Amino acid sequence: MRHAPRLLLLIAAFILLGGGLCWSEPAAGPQVGDMAPTFQATTLDKQRIDSAALRKGGRLVLVFWSSWCPHSQAHVPPAVHDLTKRFGDFDVAFLGINPVWLEDNEDKAQDFIDKYKINIPTIMDNDHAITTKFGVETVPTFFVIDKDGKISYRGEKPPPYVTLPHK
Repeated sequence: MRHAPRLLLLIAAFILLGGGLCWSEPAAGPQVGDMAPTFQATTLDKQRIDSAALRKGGRLVLVFWSSWCPHSQAHVPPAVHDLTKRFGDFDVAFLGINPVWLEDNEDKAQDFIDKYKINIPTIMDNDHAITTKFGVETVPTFFVIDKDGKISYRGEKPPPYVTLPHK
């Protein structure tokens, strides 16, 4: 019982500091209005992708997530389901990116995708090259890249609909 105040102080500090890698303020890196870095990678289903080609004259939504992160578990599935349902018929491409932090691996990522019925291609950023290019230090982090390759949204919460096409 002697250590209870110290433990409470540590828990409060952890919460106030954002809980680590999961859900805190965006880090340095490209911001809204900057040109988005381009990259090539292979998805979990072995499809080779090029980020610039995915835009196809439209927009690209990037979703950085990790299977172990409670914020990713709570916010990524409903956001992906809602965004793909609302904007799937427009020129919007979606791509999940798993930074492979802590104990994440392909099996755990695939389990997350299957459990939450994530219906977007996903890549494992094993060497953190893409994560570093985008300055991502927390998950989830969402980006919207416009047809000209500029970042029109960056944040820990799903993008507002105004950053995506509408009729």
